[in-house]
Amino acid sequence: MRPYETPSLPPLVGAKEAVAILGIQKMTLKRWLEPGSAGDGPGFQPGHTYLLPPQRVSAGPIWVRADIERFRDEIGRQRAPRSQG
Repeated sequence: MRPYETPSLPPLVGAKEAVAILGIQKMTLKRWLEPGSAGDGPGFQPGHTYLLPPQRVSAGPIWVRADIERFRDEIGRQRAPRSQG
């Protein structure tokens, strides 16, 4: 038995890696994380972010790498809808 309590975690990425994977600028990532950036189209709810919300640690946001890669493959570099705020 492993002597540690932490389960095996999937590969994680921070904002710097997410920007590189998505091929966007840091400012775009920041804009995609603003509440309401998802717009008001079908399936979107007020206050939701365009990019899947990260878990937050003191160093900043983190995501599972596979989720960022899936977002890139499904959404690509499409422009996020403008927020209605």
